[in-house]
Amino acid sequence: MPDIQTDKEARRALDKQKAMAVGLGCSLGAGVGSALGAAFGSVMNDMAVGMPLGISIGMGLGVMGGSIYGVMLERQARADQGDD
Repeated sequence: MPDIQTDKEARRALDKQKAMAVGLGCSLGAGVGSALGAAFGSVMNDMAVGMPLGISIGMGLGVMGGSIYGVMLERQARADQGDD
């Protein structure tokens, strides 16, 4: 496994994986947030408030989850190198 500290290509590949994790989390969060927003809108009897609220909560959780997964990828790459 290439060294992520010195090898620029390995670092770029890891950064791409981390960016894809955040992007995937954001898109999944938007999908889940739409359903959550529909539930909020029906409970509050106001879809104009419920939908944006649900989507923003879902996307926020998705980005947070993607960021955490990116950190896990980086830690795993460091552990594979023995830099732990």
